[in-house]
Amino acid sequence: MLKTKSIDLGNYNIKCCDDIEFIATFEELDLADQSEDNILELDGKKYAMEKESDFDPMFNKAKKDYLPNLVWALDKMGAEDGDIYQVILGLPINSLGQADTLKDELIGKKITYITDVKKTITIEKVGIVGEGISSYYMLPKDEREKDLIVIDLGGRTTNVVEYKNKKLVKKDTINEGMIDLFGNIKIKYNNTDGADEPLETHEIYHYIQKEQVPLYQDITDKFISDIMKKIKLKFNLGLGKTIYFTGGGSVTLKESIKKYDKNFKFMDNPLYTNVKGNMKIAKAKGWCK
Repeated sequence: MLKTKSIDLGNYNIKCCDDIEFIATFEELDLADQSEDNILELDGKKYAMEKESDFDPMFNKAKKDYLPNLVWALDKMGAEDGDIYQVILGLPINSLGQADTLKDELIGKKITYITDVKKTITIEKVGIVGEGISSYYMLPKDEREKDLIVIDLGGRTTNVVEYKNKKLVKKDTINEGMIDLFGNIKIKYNNTDGADEPLETHEIYHYIQKEQVPLYQDITDKFISDIMKKIKLKFNLGLGKTIYFTGGGSVTLKESIKKYDKNFKFMDNPLYTNVKGNMKIAKAKGWCK
């Protein structure tokens, strides 16, 4: 039986349609370190998964080392030996030209890996949807009838889509996201509060969540202001349009977004709008039941 799963291979977090999320960074396993729990053996290598480490600098997800996270996501969603999958993946809108590359690499691929036990799974079909486009389908039906713009604040990119009369009329990707924001916060923290114990960019969000590093309001306000300037160069946000924010950045930066414009709206369950929207698209296209 063909199983259909949607996975958002984000630059900061991986999100799965089964409401599973995990950090995207991983490292090839240091065999001297016996403390790792999340170990994946794949293609003759062992990886420490969900390990806080430097972010992959590659913007293009089709060119990244994405396979360990893809396999790990399927396993976390209950993969069993012999399973056959159709996977629905998202790409930044300006990377949709790489869809064929992903499909060529994955369609028909038989993958043998080891977590707790050895398993072999097969990727039979692959569907690719532009990020932000999939989120649109998670809006209520009456909202989708409006002229609207969806802004998806991700890890490395911000994807923007515009709909009129329920049709996509414009789309674009801005190559800035939350990792850039964390880099700006790191610079200020290391030069002031954390001068004695400097942090790396990949550590910042962890300590923001623990309230040990400030989410500097001046930096977040400027970040949103700069993003909006770039969006306004390509999109008209007026004329009665409804503006929605989604993605992990819409949660972290909600205060700055509302400060920029109190009329902006926020999608429900923003971490999962892309993966769950992908499943709706898959069903509408008849890719799955």
